[in-house]
Amino acid sequence: MPTTTIILPISREQHLLRVFASLELLECDRERTSLLAYVDGEADLFLTARNLVQQSKFKERLCIQGNIPGERREFSINTRRRRIAAIHNEIRKLIKPCEYVFLIEDDGVLPATALGRLLSDYLAHPHAGFIEGVELGRWGIPHVGAWRADDVYDMKRLESVLPHTAEIVDGAMRPLGAVPDRVVEEIDAGGLYACLTKYERYAGHEFKPHEGCAFGPDIDWGLELRRHGYRNYLDWTVGVEHLRSDGTSTHPRQTQPVRMTFTNQAGSWRGQPS
Repeated sequence: MPTTTIILPISREQHLLRVFASLELLECDRERTSLLAYVDGEADLFLTARNLVQQSKFKERLCIQGNIPGERREFSINTRRRRIAAIHNEIRKLIKPCEYVFLIEDDGVLPATALGRLLSDYLAHPHAGFIEGVELGRWGIPHVGAWRADDVYDMKRLESVLPHTAEIVDGAMRPLGAVPDRVVEEIDAGGLYACLTKYERYAGHEFKPHEGCAFGPDIDWGLELRRHGYRNYLDWTVGVEHLRSDGTSTHPRQTQPVRMTFTNQAGSWRGQPS
């Protein structure tokens, strides 16, 4: 069994109990799986997170109080992207060498089989840049957080992927003609949720905020991996429940996704769902 470090950046408390509950149910070798939580918040959030980390059953676990300058509570797309890039640049300096890094987020509930499935996918695609699960939605739009570009070297168009069928069958997303329990599809970029990669792919990348652009540090990382010759993948069977601030959630098995398309027109990126 390979050594894996789970990376969990934390900037809000609202969903932590559900997130850590899903981690406790995660099927993995806990002797070879460690947890690193990085808290970007005040002392009370750090104390809550540290208690949950200490209660977890992973053999090695660490909770770090972040010290990134700037206003945490100020919200805009650009300020958020700056903090995300800074957080991952700090984490990649702190993480101990291991075989795999499993990136998750503090508003996503993982299926118990998530890590095992993605590790199995890596056996079939050992030179992958990353392999991720499926999560829907940003900005209130239920699109899949996985993307294809028209040209990874000179991108003018970026589209989110859709399952191969327009229907949800028996309450589950089923790509047309696919083997029901294993569907892996090539993509160019994705999110930092339920995302498995090799240690050197993560630790060797400098994350950039990409202010004023259609995409942030997560998509830029995927495109950079593609430009270095790696292929990235999506496993449709690893569905992540995306929790919202209003108490509701979106799950790939319960919501029909739309396609989100960004185009670069005269140097200005514009996006719309379809």
